[in-house]
Amino acid sequence: MEAILLNVMGSMAVASAVIAGKIATRLSRELSRTCEASPEHPGPERRTND
Repeated sequence: MEAILLNVMGSMAVASAVIAGKIATRLSRELSRTCEASPEHPGPERRTND
């Protein structure tokens, strides 16, 4: 019984890590799009005082 419980807990840990990775990737992409579209924070190509 303990082996089954450990196996289930290990599987849940892997599944939660995969989900956290997907959430982090999606958040990173959304932040990247927001920063690219924001005129308040110019990107390298928009900087004028080099």
